[in-house]
Amino acid sequence: RGEVQLPADETVVAMQRVVSEAYEREGLERYEISNYSRPGFHSRHNCIYWTGGEYLALGTGATGFLLSGPQAGMRYSNHRSAEKYLAAVEGGLLPHANPEALDAEALFNERLAMGLRLRSGVDVGKVFAAYQREVGPRKPLLQALVNAQMAVETEGRLALTPQGFDVHSAIAARLM
Repeated sequence: RGEVQLPADETVVAMQRVVSEAYEREGLERYEISNYSRPGFHSRHNCIYWTGGEYLALGTGATGFLLSGPQAGMRYSNHRSAEKYLAAVEGGLLPHANPEALDAEALFNERLAMGLRLRSGVDVGKVFAAYQREVGPRKPLLQALVNAQMAVETEGRLALTPQGFDVHSAIAARLM
């Protein structure tokens, strides 16, 4: 509606760098694109989202994700209304409001993009193999990312650098 003006991308990146430097001065490590912690204290709960794990939606408005096979899954959210949620549960029904079927392509895209959010990156070969995708056509792009210091590759894992994190969405989109 034009009520909020977002700063320019360059300003957002500069602000993020200031925040990152402040966190690092206080002994916090960046373990995910937008999360920091003391060493050894990263969120194990959130890692389920970034690594393609299943999770249940418990409570009103909660979101869950279940695999129905190696190439298919479902994301769902529960009713946001406490009344609708309780009526479903008390009636012996699942309180799901918005089931979303995910096919192999959607799962691949999500797994790749979410894995690249982690400082440890993603095992490109395993992700591509799990969803029967060919990594070969993307090798020039992977090498270009490394050459441009947007990513590093170590033992088959592609991890974005701080500069790569700044353009994570664009990198993930090009790799899909």
